Amino acid sequence: MNQDIILKAENLYYSYDDDNSHSLNGLSLEIKKGQKIAVMGANGSGKSTFFLCCTGILKPQKGHLFFKGKKYAYDKKSLLELRSKVGIVFQDPDNQLFSASVYQEISFGILNLGVAPEEAKKEVEKVIDYL
Repeated sequence: MNQDIILKAENLYYSYDDDNSHSLNGLSLEIKKGQKIAVMGANGSGKSTFFLCCTGILKPQKGHLFFKGKKYAYDKKSLLELRSKVGIVFQDPDNQLFSASVYQEISFGILNLGVAPEEAKKEVEKVIDYL
């Protein structure tokens, strides 16, 4: 695989239980390092489903995803590694923010990567000071 390709999707398929059609129906694409893309489409066309697959939240029913040439694995260790490098920001903040405080929201990711609470606190304070 070309080293410049940061994300590659090969023939992805995904459908929800109540969906008679596929939300993803053979999607294939390559995104190169530094490349900017726009993913556009009508409501229900599979944009969010694609990104949920990219973050490992959903697993495609067929096809494969590659990040920096490495095929996605869906075990806990591989997903932790992937999620330390790939994230998603929802277009509606009500779907993004789920913590009672800004501190909890910022610390969620780093704590779930297994960083010690004392170290996480220092990192979160740096972010808050920066903001």
